[in-house]
Amino acid sequence: MAPQGTSGHANQDAPSGASIVLRKIYTIFKSYFIFVGILVTLFMALVISQSQKMMEMDRTSGEQVTLTEDEDLFLTYKLAGTIKESSPDKKVLELFLEQLTGKISGPYLPDVKVWFERVANDSRVKGVSLDISGLTGSLASFTELRGIIENFRKTSGKPVISWLYHGNNHNYFLASVSDKVYLAPVGDVTMPGPGIDQVYLGDAIRKIGVDIEVVRSGKFKSAFEPLVRNKPSEASVEMYHALTGSLEAFLSEKISQGRSNETRQIDVDTVKGWFKRGLFTPQDAVREGLVDGLMYYDQIPDSVDLADKPKPRVIEFEKYLAASGDLVPDTLESVQDGIALIEAQGEIHLSQKDDEESITPENIGQKLDWALKSSQVKAVVLRISSPGGSAIAADLIWKKVSDLAAKKPLIVSMGSVAASGGYYIAAPALKIFANPTTITGSIGVIGMVPNFSSFEEKYGVSFHSFSNSDRIGLLSPGKKMNEQDKALLAESIDHVYKIFIEKVASGRSMDVDAVHKVAQGRVWTGSQAIEIGLADQSGGLSDAIQAAWIAAGFEESRKPVVH
Repeated sequence: MAPQGTSGHANQDAPSGASIVLRKIYTIFKSYFIFVGILVTLFMALVISQSQKMMEMDRTSGEQVTLTEDEDLFLTYKLAGTIKESSPDKKVLELFLEQLTGKISGPYLPDVKVWFERVANDSRVKGVSLDISGLTGSLASFTELRGIIENFRKTSGKPVISWLYHGNNHNYFLASVSDKVYLAPVGDVTMPGPGIDQVYLGDAIRKIGVDIEVVRSGKFKSAFEPLVRNKPSEASVEMYHALTGSLEAFLSEKISQGRSNETRQIDVDTVKGWFKRGLFTPQDAVREGLVDGLMYYDQIPDSVDLADKPKPRVIEFEKYLAASGDLVPDTLESVQDGIALIEAQGEIHLSQKDDEESITPENIGQKLDWALKSSQVKAVVLRISSPGGSAIAADLIWKKVSDLAAKKPLIVSMGSVAASGGYYIAAPALKIFANPTTITGSIGVIGMVPNFSSFEEKYGVSFHSFSNSDRIGLLSPGKKMNEQDKALLAESIDHVYKIFIEKVASGRSMDVDAVHKVAQGRVWTGSQAIEIGLADQSGGLSDAIQAAWIAAGFEESRKPVVH
């Protein structure tokens, strides 16, 4: 084919080469100015939006808050958004869009811990009320937040009152640690207890012409089971019942403890009965003892009894923080020597996925190498929130973690989930902390090969691959695997599984057979993991930092974290 503007005959209407260049330049400049225009428009929209918010705040809150040293305060804290398990270091565009859309950014647990410690040490603060209806997150993150509030109550002796307009498993569990729990007059509590929902698509997928072959090591490794079956296997039923039973036992015990006091005793069986019933009207919730009364959130400060003392000044938590000192949490202070906090959150991949948070050998490896080489870092806390992913990537990361653990104390803090590859990279740690509601284990390997050979008959779509390899059944989507294909794939997966359990056995100082017994792809709660030796201690990030601090040999007076 001839280049544009020429043909076998002269073409008087064809553009010249110079004209084409000028048009391309014009197109580039046009695209550039359109892009700049969009950015400017978005920026102006953000400015207007923020100005409106500031004006609204000025109308509702008046002048900037100032505090005196001798006044009594009552703090109101609206906890909303999704609880963050990793530090809120966001890209400019993410922050920009959050502000533009009005999306609520949730609390970061280490920040909340420091802020509550500040409130505990401030004699002016006489109590705190929490609006937690709009808070979301994993059960493990709620467990960690509950521990922060529980510690605040114990160390400060200050009352904490929680308020809900809708109670569910997670936020009611959090609220139960408070001195009092109130529900909106037209609210409800829907609390059926822990559950696992799975949708099985085996026949549906086969009806559209797709056959899926699954090869695995470990009878409990069920990641792709919903794609090949129409109901859970016996192994899955056993595992899911054990998981929900463990979670229900933990929640029942904690809610029972939280709701019991000198005048009222709520036993574990009563809480299990609440889960069994599941749904409560406001009046039912009061009568059954789930809540202490019905009221609106702004009525809570007036309900607090301070032994005939004058009513304290009511102030929002954020305004109190802004008026009472530096907002930068002490635990994030950069110092000469300290603990390195390294966060590994997301699925494990060999390379970074642009559209999602992920753990890769490159991004986490750089942090681990820095911690190993830095003379400032005396110990490391590795915070893991990952369901796993690529076995190769997990092994490359394991090598980095193992090298670091051989030179410096390394403590793992498990977040909402640290399973499969997420557990693989935790195995070399000196000590592993898991919340009782953390999902972990899944020590196993699984592979899936889809087959579209039925597409030709159903849709007239055929696949043709040309290769001299005997593994054409693995390489071509239009070919079925033969028995040798399956055998070789199973051999490869068994090889990875063998390495997996050997490395867990080495890291946990366990016998290989003992690891295999609790492995086989089975998922455990944090409580179960501690019982079977896959984790060492119940606790959250702050507990892991404390353990790292002790392992590094530092004095108790100061506990900085180096990022």
